[in-house]
Amino acid sequence: RLHGVVSQSEIEDAVIQATEILDQQSLSLAVSALAASPWVDSVQEVRRSHDEVHVRAIYRQPIAAVAARDGFHLVDERGMRLPGLYLPELVPKLGLPSIVGVASAPPRSGERWPGADLEAGLSLIRLIQDQPYLHQIRAFDVSDRDERGRIRLTLRTAKGLVRWGLA
Repeated sequence: RLHGVVSQSEIEDAVIQATEILDQQSLSLAVSALAASPWVDSVQEVRRSHDEVHVRAIYRQPIAAVAARDGFHLVDERGMRLPGLYLPELVPKLGLPSIVGVASAPPRSGERWPGADLEAGLSLIRLIQDQPYLHQIRAFDVSDRDERGRIRLTLRTAKGLVRWGLA
Protein backbone atom coordinates (compact mmCIF):
# COMPACT_ATOMS: atom_id res chain seq x y z
CA ARG A 1 0.00 0.00 0.00
CA LEU A 2 1.17 3.49 -0.80
CA HIS A 3 0.45 6.63 1.24
CA GLY A 4 1.09 10.22 0.15
CA VAL A 5 2.29 9.49 -3.38
CA VAL A 6 0.98 11.36 -6.42
CA SER A 7 -0.32 9.08 -9.13
CA GLN A 8 2.34 9.53 -11.79
CA SER A 9 3.58 6.36 -13.43
CA GLU A 10 7.31 6.95 -12.90
CA ILE A 11 6.75 7.55 -9.20
CA GLU A 12 4.41 4.61 -8.86
CA ASP A 13 6.89 2.33 -10.63
CA ALA A 14 9.74 3.32 -8.34
CA VAL A 15 7.70 3.08 -5.16
CA ILE A 16 6.11 -0.24 -6.17
CA GLN A 17 9.60 -1.60 -6.78
CA ALA A 18 10.57 -0.48 -3.29
CA THR A 19 7.58 -2.23 -1.72
CA GLU A 20 8.31 -5.43 -3.60
CA ILE A 21 12.02 -5.59 -2.89
CA LEU A 22 12.22 -3.57 0.35
CA ASP A 23 15.96 -2.98 0.18
CA GLN A 24 17.96 0.23 0.59
CA GLN A 25 18.73 0.56 -3.12
CA SER A 26 15.03 0.40 -4.03
CA LEU A 27 14.20 3.05 -1.45
CA SER A 28 16.96 5.25 -2.90
CA LEU A 29 15.49 4.76 -6.37
CA ALA A 30 12.05 5.72 -5.05
CA VAL A 31 13.46 8.92 -3.49
CA SER A 32 15.19 9.80 -6.78
CA ALA A 33 12.04 9.21 -8.79
CA LEU A 34 9.97 11.29 -6.40
CA ALA A 35 12.50 14.13 -6.36
CA ALA A 36 12.56 14.18 -10.17
CA SER A 37 8.79 14.59 -10.43
CA PRO A 38 7.66 18.10 -11.43
CA TRP A 39 4.94 17.83 -8.77
CA VAL A 40 7.40 17.27 -5.92
CA ASP A 41 9.19 20.25 -4.41
CA SER A 42 11.17 18.19 -1.92
CA VAL A 43 11.17 14.71 -0.46
CA GLN A 44 11.20 14.85 3.32
CA GLU A 45 11.23 11.14 4.06
CA VAL A 46 10.73 7.74 2.47
CA ARG A 47 10.72 4.86 4.91
CA ARG A 48 9.48 1.33 5.02
CA SER A 49 7.46 -0.28 7.74
CA HIS A 50 6.76 -3.97 7.26
CA ASP A 51 4.97 -4.17 3.90
CA GLU A 52 4.37 -0.41 3.52
CA VAL A 53 6.42 2.46 2.18
CA HIS A 54 5.66 5.82 3.78
CA VAL A 55 6.38 8.99 1.83
CA ARG A 56 6.51 12.47 3.29
CA ALA A 57 7.06 15.16 0.67
CA ILE A 58 6.24 18.75 -0.10
CA TYR A 59 4.23 18.93 -3.31
CA ARG A 60 3.99 21.90 -5.63
CA GLN A 61 0.55 23.47 -5.74
CA PRO A 62 -0.71 25.20 -8.88
CA ILE A 63 -1.40 28.90 -8.37
CA ALA A 64 -2.17 29.98 -11.95
CA ALA A 65 -2.78 28.81 -15.51
CA VAL A 66 -0.49 30.53 -18.01
CA ALA A 67 -1.52 31.02 -21.63
CA ALA A 68 0.88 29.86 -24.35
CA ARG A 69 0.50 29.11 -28.05
CA ASP A 70 -0.40 25.47 -27.41
CA GLY A 71 -2.85 26.07 -24.55
CA PHE A 72 -2.65 26.79 -20.82
CA HIS A 73 0.02 25.43 -18.50
CA LEU A 74 -0.05 25.30 -14.70
CA VAL A 75 2.62 27.01 -12.60
CA ASP A 76 3.29 27.09 -8.88
CA GLU A 77 3.94 30.24 -6.83
CA ARG A 78 7.60 30.32 -7.90
CA GLY A 79 6.83 29.94 -11.59
CA MET A 80 7.73 26.25 -11.84
CA ARG A 81 5.84 24.68 -14.73
CA LEU A 82 3.73 21.72 -13.70
CA PRO A 83 2.58 18.87 -15.97
CA GLY A 84 -0.55 19.21 -18.04
CA LEU A 85 -1.91 21.21 -20.93
CA TYR A 86 -5.39 22.71 -20.86
CA LEU A 87 -7.66 24.04 -23.57
CA PRO A 88 -8.93 27.61 -22.98
CA GLU A 89 -12.49 26.43 -22.33
CA LEU A 90 -11.30 24.13 -19.51
CA VAL A 91 -9.32 26.78 -17.61
CA PRO A 92 -12.31 28.27 -15.71
CA LYS A 93 -13.07 24.80 -14.34
CA LEU A 94 -9.61 24.67 -12.75
CA GLY A 95 -10.55 27.45 -10.35
CA LEU A 96 -7.19 29.16 -10.86
CA PRO A 97 -6.37 32.66 -12.06
CA SER A 98 -5.13 32.94 -15.66
CA ILE A 99 -2.07 34.85 -16.78
CA VAL A 100 -2.01 35.98 -20.40
CA GLY A 101 0.56 37.85 -22.46
CA VAL A 102 3.70 36.09 -21.24
CA ALA A 103 6.43 36.62 -23.84
CA SER A 104 8.55 33.50 -23.35
CA ALA A 105 7.58 30.00 -24.44
CA PRO A 106 6.80 27.48 -21.73
CA PRO A 107 9.74 25.50 -20.37
CA ARG A 108 9.64 21.76 -19.78
CA SER A 109 7.65 20.50 -16.81
CA GLY A 110 9.56 20.96 -13.59
CA GLU A 111 11.53 23.96 -14.86
CA ARG A 112 11.04 27.57 -13.90
CA TRP A 113 9.25 29.70 -16.49
CA PRO A 114 11.61 32.59 -17.34
CA GLY A 115 10.63 36.22 -17.56
CA ALA A 116 9.85 39.22 -15.43
CA ASP A 117 6.37 39.36 -16.98
CA LEU A 118 5.30 36.03 -15.51
CA GLU A 119 6.85 36.94 -12.16
CA ALA A 120 4.89 40.22 -12.18
CA GLY A 121 1.63 38.34 -12.80
CA LEU A 122 2.40 35.81 -10.07
CA SER A 123 3.33 38.59 -7.66
CA LEU A 124 -0.02 40.30 -8.22
CA ILE A 125 -1.89 37.00 -7.80
CA ARG A 126 -0.11 36.37 -4.50
CA LEU A 127 -0.96 39.91 -3.40
CA ILE A 128 -4.71 39.64 -4.02
CA GLN A 129 -5.32 35.88 -3.80
CA ASP A 130 -7.36 36.23 -0.59
CA GLN A 131 -9.49 39.14 -1.81
CA PRO A 132 -13.21 38.51 -2.36
CA TYR A 133 -13.07 40.04 -5.86
CA LEU A 134 -10.47 37.60 -7.21
CA HIS A 135 -13.17 35.45 -8.85
CA GLN A 136 -14.21 38.49 -10.96
CA ILE A 137 -10.83 38.60 -12.67
CA ARG A 138 -10.82 36.54 -15.85
CA ALA A 139 -7.12 37.09 -16.62
CA PHE A 140 -4.03 38.87 -15.41
CA ASP A 141 -2.58 40.46 -18.57
CA VAL A 142 1.19 41.04 -18.50
CA SER A 143 1.65 41.94 -22.18
CA ASP A 144 1.55 45.75 -21.97
CA ARG A 145 4.67 47.92 -21.58
CA ASP A 146 5.12 51.63 -20.96
CA GLU A 147 7.39 53.90 -23.05
CA ARG A 148 10.39 52.76 -20.96
CA GLY A 149 9.64 49.06 -21.48
CA ARG A 150 8.32 48.46 -17.95
CA ILE A 151 5.55 45.91 -17.46
CA ARG A 152 2.08 47.37 -17.00
CA LEU A 153 -0.40 44.96 -15.44
CA THR A 154 -4.02 44.82 -16.49
CA LEU A 155 -6.83 42.85 -14.89
CA ARG A 156 -9.35 41.58 -17.42
CA THR A 157 -12.90 41.20 -16.09
CA ALA A 158 -16.26 40.40 -17.69
CA LYS A 159 -17.14 44.11 -17.56
CA GLY A 160 -13.86 45.54 -18.85
CA LEU A 161 -10.28 46.25 -17.87
CA VAL A 162 -8.71 47.42 -14.65
CA ARG A 163 -5.31 48.95 -15.33
CA TRP A 164 -3.36 48.00 -12.24
CA GLY A 165 -0.18 49.82 -13.17
CA LEU A 166 3.50 49.02 -13.04
CA ALA A 167 4.63 45.63 -11.80
